[in-house]
Amino acid sequence: MIFRKGILNTHSGEVLFLFRLVDLIVVLAVGIISYYIVNGALPSSPQEKIFILFAILGFAIFSEWLGVYASGRGRRITSELMRVALIGILTFSLAYLLRYFLEGTGKITNLYGWLGFWFFGLLAAQVGFRFALRRVLGTLRARGFNLRHV
Repeated sequence: MIFRKGILNTHSGEVLFLFRLVDLIVVLAVGIISYYIVNGALPSSPQEKIFILFAILGFAIFSEWLGVYASGRGRRITSELMRVALIGILTFSLAYLLRYFLEGTGKITNLYGWLGFWFFGLLAAQVGFRFALRRVLGTLRARGFNLRHV
């Protein structure tokens, strides 16, 4: 009976926190995996670690700014995917600009290849995650859970 009353709605703060946390973990994981694919090793220099940190922070800031965590109820998936793509473009534009500030302290190995793999990998992961989330929510609603009555 507790699920029928809207467990997602009553715990929306925790759900949104978890959603944000998963997004940031995905950004980190895809960044490290992309670096490994391009360079055959894990990021080890301080410049590369700072670069990853700023990309994660940029992603978090742009996600909040563009309202990606607002309720998607009634919104088309294409609208959400356009926001995700824009967040990726803004994040990696910021990361590219950051390269100029870090360049004097040491070079980042294969930066362009890394950014390319990271951008497209992150875009694929974000799109997949959002499709899966919508699928789960659709299934829950079809079974009578998490409904809104007017």
